[in-house]
Amino acid sequence: MRRLISYLFILCVPNLYAADLAEWVNKIAAEQPQALQSHAAQELSQAQRRQAERWFPQGAQWRISHENDAMTGSEGTNNWELGIGFSLWAWGQRDAQQGLADSYQQAQQDYQTLLKLDIAGVLRQAGWALREAQVEVEIAEREWQVWLQLQQAVEQSVKSGDRPALDAQLAKQAALQAQQTLIKAQFSQRQALQALAIWGIEQPLADLAEKLSSADWQQHPALRWQQQLVNQAQAEQQIARSQLSGQPSLSVAAKQEQTNQMAANTALVVELTLPFGQGNQLDLAKANHAQAEQQVSLAKLRRQLHQAWLQAQMQYELSQQQQTLLAQQVELNKSALIMAQRSYQAGETNLSELLRVQQQTLATQREAALAQVAVAKNLALLNQALGVLPQ
Repeated sequence: MRRLISYLFILCVPNLYAADLAEWVNKIAAEQPQALQSHAAQELSQAQRRQAERWFPQGAQWRISHENDAMTGSEGTNNWELGIGFSLWAWGQRDAQQGLADSYQQAQQDYQTLLKLDIAGVLRQAGWALREAQVEVEIAEREWQVWLQLQQAVEQSVKSGDRPALDAQLAKQAALQAQQTLIKAQFSQRQALQALAIWGIEQPLADLAEKLSSADWQQHPALRWQQQLVNQAQAEQQIARSQLSGQPSLSVAAKQEQTNQMAANTALVVELTLPFGQGNQLDLAKANHAQAEQQVSLAKLRRQLHQAWLQAQMQYELSQQQQTLLAQQVELNKSALIMAQRSYQAGETNLSELLRVQQQTLATQREAALAQVAVAKNLALLNQALGVLPQ
C-alpha cells in the first residue's frame, strides 16, 4: 500500500520530480552529435551567402606581360602590359546563387526542428509507456486488495461452517494470481523507467497531456526540409546551366609599346570575354539528375507522412470510441457484481460464479482506465504525425 501511495503521489504532483516534455526535448537535442553537423551546415550556409553577395563570382586577377626581342631580333621591341581581370556573373547565375544560400539557411532551421521532432517522438512513446505502466501498477495494487478482502471474507465463512473448504482455496488462488499480476506490472514499470533513463531522465515526465493541434500535416517539418533540398537542387541546376559555356570575364590593362624606330607609346586595353557554345554538359547532367532524385524523394515522403497522419487520426478516433463504450460497460458490470455478491451471500450461487463476475468487472475497469490513457497517448501521437513539437 505504501508503494501505491508513492506512485499516486508522483502522478498527482509530477512537477516536483521532473521537467516537462518540451524542456527535455530541447535539452536532449542540444546534446546530440548532430550538433556538430549542424554547426558545419551553418558555416556552409554562411559561405553560400557570402558567395552570393560578391561582386565577382571568382574574384579578380592581376595580369602582367612583357615582350622583348633582344635575343631574337634587332628592332628593339620592348613592350609592357599591366592590368587586372574580373570574372563576371553569367545571366541568372547570381540569382541562383542567392537562392542556393537561402535554401541552405532555411534547410538548416528546418533540420533543427526535425531533430527535435524525432526526439519528441521517442520521448512521447517512452513517456506514455511509463504512464501506462504506472496505471497498470495502480490497478493491479487495487485489484490485489480486492481479492485479499474477498479471501478474508470467504475464509471467515468457511471457519463458521457456512461455506465449503474449497471456496477458501479458490479465493486464495485468485488472490495469488492478482499478486502475480502486480509483480509483472511492477517489472514493466521498471522497464519503462529504464527506457527513459537511457536519455538521462530518471523520473516520470511531467505534463505529458497535450491539446490536439490544428496544424496541417502538409506543413510537417520533414516536408519543409525536403522541399529545401529540392530548392537547393534547382538552384544548383540553374548555376550549372549558367556556367554551361564558361564564365564571362572583363579585364582592363595599360600597355606600353616601344621600338628602335618608335618612341614609347602607352594605350589602354579593355577586353570582354563572352563564352558561348555547349561547354561542360556533364555538370549540368549531374545537376539535372540530382534535382530529379530530390523531387522523387519529396513525393515519397509526402505519401508516407500522409499515411502516417491518417493512421494516427484513425487510432485516436478509435480510442475515443473504445473509451466511451468501456465506460458504459463498467457501469453495467458494477451492477452485475452487486447482484452476484448478493446471490452468493444468500446461497443462491457458488463462489465460482462470484469469482467470474468479479474478475470480469475488474478486467473491464482495467481496460477502461487504460483506454483513458490511450486517448491521451494517441492524441500526442497524432500531434507527432502532424509534426507538432510539445509546448
